[in-house]
Amino acid sequence: MGSFATYNGEVTIPEDKKQEFNENMIKLLQLGGMVEIDEVNLHGKHINLIRPVELDDEGICEFNYNYFEDDPWDTARFYSDTNRLISGKIGSDEFSFVICAAYLLIELYSDDYGWAETDGEVINDVDYVQWINYILNKDFSMKKRFELWKLCESLYMKESEYGYQVSGLEFNRVFEFVPSRYEEYMGGTELADILYSSKGTDETMAEAPENTYAAEVYSLKKKLEAFYQSDPNEGQKCIWNMITLPREQRKSITGTAYDELAQISLRIAARVYVYLSSEILNFPFWEEWKKIYKDVYQDEEVMSYASDEIVKMRIQGQTASLGKKRTSEFLRNDGYFTFHNTPDEIKYKDNYYISDDDLMYWWDGTETIVLSDKMINQIKEWKNYYDDILTSNKDEDYSNYDMLNNLINVLNKAEACYKRVFAFQNMFYEFLENSKDVRYISAIKLFNYIIEDKKQDGQIIEKVSGYWSNASKNVTFNEGRVTIKRFLSLMANKVLREQYFGF
Repeated sequence: MGSFATYNGEVTIPEDKKQEFNENMIKLLQLGGMVEIDEVNLHGKHINLIRPVELDDEGICEFNYNYFEDDPWDTARFYSDTNRLISGKIGSDEFSFVICAAYLLIELYSDDYGWAETDGEVINDVDYVQWINYILNKDFSMKKRFELWKLCESLYMKESEYGYQVSGLEFNRVFEFVPSRYEEYMGGTELADILYSSKGTDETMAEAPENTYAAEVYSLKKKLEAFYQSDPNEGQKCIWNMITLPREQRKSITGTAYDELAQISLRIAARVYVYLSSEILNFPFWEEWKKIYKDVYQDEEVMSYASDEIVKMRIQGQTASLGKKRTSEFLRNDGYFTFHNTPDEIKYKDNYYISDDDLMYWWDGTETIVLSDKMINQIKEWKNYYDDILTSNKDEDYSNYDMLNNLINVLNKAEACYKRVFAFQNMFYEFLENSKDVRYISAIKLFNYIIEDKKQDGQIIEKVSGYWSNASKNVTFNEGRVTIKRFLSLMANKVLREQYFGF
């Protein structure tokens, strides 16, 4: 079984942001390890090559594989013309992490009050945004998640589209939107309105201190009760008409029985009139609000009912930078079943966690990816072996060397020994283009040596039976297999390879 994720809302990227958004979406998918797999059948052997996702000629990219998970899922598609991402089952590991981040990216760019969700639950972990900030060098916040009324309104409208009775939705659904660990920054009149519209008001509000929102709402309720007393139907028509008028018209209303009510509307949201009226006149608030919410005024100047200190604290918390999280931190997989059933023979080893060393293909010399001293020493050790091979090969005549056959054989051997080990497409074709170059030939021989050298560490992969995702990460990403993947990443990263290997 696998989880599902989506963006619940209309994708409304501003026109002047669409190109930037599309570029950032592809960058996010690439740096998150999403790859496309190309099959190659030559010399009677079958190998797979991988390449980072990219848009095709029709502006679409589709993929079902993550380099850091090595397990296929349902094919996902991104459509650059409509800025939409569509996915099926995504699992619960690295593929899922990146897909969920991609839906958060849509939310961050879209003008719509939608949200990213997985399995019907709102994604409210700031880690996703922190990683987005890191790889895109941005400073996104989740400020929009504190526009609680708009989000709840959007939720209720969508729920009603699915056939649910919106009046039955629970008040606590609002807490789903608030970013995890940022709950202290919620509050204010919007939260109060969500509570009152869901649970109603009562006479205890009569005891509320002056200059509080509860006192203001209770006072308005009493004025509405008095206004509706003579003719409820006609009274409701008057109020419904009043709350559709712009501010200046409401401000100039005189000579009516609802002059004072109109003046109060300059500082109180239109929704308050409707949910108080629903209590007084006994009709379901949300069903009525759904009919009129797009037509009512939104130009009230809301008063502050909290102290300056509290208001400042909330604003700072809601708009504060979320910070940044490195890719290796974001993709760190430590779920309940991640290391479940690790075989006894490798239990003495440390658990496998992704590190910057696994990101070598994306290394560009900046601080974005920093290789460990251990990895650098390993590369230098490989270079020493390479130099020995190169020296012994220099006097050989390789005019008849069959690069294609040897390359396919060694990649096929790696796949047979370590499972789901694929070369990057750019490396494969670069090596073919340099089929008589002794440096490339020596690199293939070095790769063959590493395959043999790490066989004992890698043979634990045979313990995988059934679904790949059900096996311990210590098995699927055992030391031998990880070493092979890293070497292939090094060979595919021409800048890094040239720095250490000189070609």
